[in-house]
Amino acid sequence: LEINGCHIAMTHTPAVGMPLLQTESFDLVCWGHTHFFEERSFNGCLGLNPGDIMGKEHAGGFCLLDTFSREFEPILLK
Repeated sequence: LEINGCHIAMTHTPAVGMPLLQTESFDLVCWGHTHFFEERSFNGCLGLNPGDIMGKEHAGGFCLLDTFSREFEPILLK
């Protein structure tokens, strides 16, 4: 997926996301599965697990990404 020149990969598990992060083919790799927020980086590629949006196991949340600046903001739901 490409939005505003930002190359994005999305997958469900970190077992697939972490290797994608290390390919250096993307600006952002997103994964989930664990329901916990996680931020990683590898050679300029941002890796994000935005967390549990439903709040099933703890406070819910998601992330907003500015595709131009590549900055993101975690949003926690109360």
